[in-house]
Amino acid sequence: MNTKFVRQSALFVAASLIFGGVASVGIFASAQSAREVVVTEVVIATSVENHEPVGTATSFARGTPLVCFIRAQNRTGADSTVNVTWEPAGEGAPARARGGTSLAVPARPNYRTYARTVVAREPGSYRCVVRSATGTVLGSADFTISG
Repeated sequence: MNTKFVRQSALFVAASLIFGGVASVGIFASAQSAREVVVTEVVIATSVENHEPVGTATSFARGTPLVCFIRAQNRTGADSTVNVTWEPAGEGAPARARGGTSLAVPARPNYRTYARTVVAREPGSYRCVVRSATGTVLGSADFTISG
């Protein structure tokens, strides 16, 4: 038997296994990242017109109707939901919140949605927080309310 042929065959099989393993890891990694909705933008605005936020700002007067506008990507292959909460802005990451508004996010590569509120809270710093169905913070936008 030709030893050169055996070595080349063994090298080809080893390379196939190595590159096959790498490809499998890459597929697994992209499957891992596709488990939840990805939020690409969160902004606070006064309204939405033609599917776009209008009146975006970081400071609003008390009593102003607000929307938390969200751009998301849902490549999970199944419809999902996100939960939107309006909460005081503190130091660090948002706390675990109760309540809020659940919004459907269909399985689409790009999707826009929003939650509404009328800020009747005391003047101060607040944030709109978008969480996955499992509670993971996907995005947030800080804003202030003036008297």
